[in-house]
Amino acid sequence: MKHSLTLAAAALLLATGCGQARPGSGSAHASVGGSPAVGSVGKCAATDPVITKAPVVARADLDGDGSPEDVRSTGRDTKDCPDYLFARVDGRVAGVPLLGVDAVRPHFSTVKIPGRDSEIVVVRATHPRGGFATHLFGYADGDLAEVREVNHNPLVPFVATDTTGGYVSATCGDNAVVVRQAVAHTPPGVAFAWDIVETTYRLHGTTATRTGRHKTQDNVLPRALRTSYPALVGREMFKTGCGG
Repeated sequence: MKHSLTLAAAALLLATGCGQARPGSGSAHASVGGSPAVGSVGKCAATDPVITKAPVVARADLDGDGSPEDVRSTGRDTKDCPDYLFARVDGRVAGVPLLGVDAVRPHFSTVKIPGRDSEIVVVRATHPRGGFATHLFGYADGDLAEVREVNHNPLVPFVATDTTGGYVSATCGDNAVVVRQAVAHTPPGVAFAWDIVETTYRLHGTTATRTGRHKTQDNVLPRALRTSYPALVGREMFKTGCGG
């Protein structure tokens, strides 16, 4: 009887030991945002400390389930996965390289576009020689990706702030992004003037389709541009956050 009890106890201890992962055992799960996650970011596994401890740069409801995710970013000097934007969505880490986002001081914000359940992360990247680029990132079909046209062009053009002009603004439409630009009036007249051009992009996941481009105002004098189009002159990008 004593021999049987000893064998049973040993078996119980063995089973308990095998059922627990040892620290540093290389489990496929990691804690990102306080809950288990799997997957990879570039060449970095979800278990890598540079992923699990990466700073949160924004909070956005990427999958439209009503609960925001922590959006994180790796640094430029991070080995194997530099300059990545990523988040844990549906139990898996999804990431995208910030290609072309050559920022001195990147600024991250969140936009809720009317007619769209999920939110979009907006990254404003300041160029070292002056000006800035605006990049939109969304989640669809299990991937985090930059929102671009079918031909891969970005929706918002680069804004030059070291020259005269560069007047561009972006806001929301109905499941759409609306980009306005002030371009030199044609044909040129006696006095310099601007034409206001508006381009609308309808969103399908992380792909945008241009649905219209037309001139909304013709021959606007510089003083009138400042008073009638302050968002354009201020180069405002989704300043209000749009809302649902």
